[in-house]
Parts: sequence; structure tokens; C-alpha cells
Amino acid sequence: MRPETVIYGRKENEPDYMEQLLFCGKLLTDKQIETVKKAAAKDGFKHFRVWTFDGEKPDFIGALNV
Repeated sequence: MRPETVIYGRKENEPDYMEQLLFCGKLLTDKQIETVKKAAAKDGFKHFRVWTFDGEKPDFIGALNV
């Protein structure tokens, strides 16, 4: 599986659980990520979370044993 970039965002006064998926696709450069953030900011998004997924299997057992 090829690496992918996932970008979530939420607007100023929204709670954390109101994140919206803004982008999911090919691995982006830092410059491309900033372009996505700037476009989303024009629509009122203020908080962003960027995640790079490289195809690793999720560790559900480890997540439950926190």
C-alpha cells in the first residue's frame, strides 16, 4: 500500500468530535498540505490535524490496553 496523507479540520467554536475529513489521498508535500489548509481556512476551518498513513495494520489490542 502506498503512503497517504489524511487531513482533518474543524471550525473555531466546534467541539473536538466535530472534525471533518478535508483530504485523504496520495502523500502530499508540506507545501501541498499548507495549500489545503489555506483553502479550508477560507471556509472557516481553524484547527487542523494531519496524519500520514503508510499502510500499517491497526493495533486494536494495544489501543484497548492503554
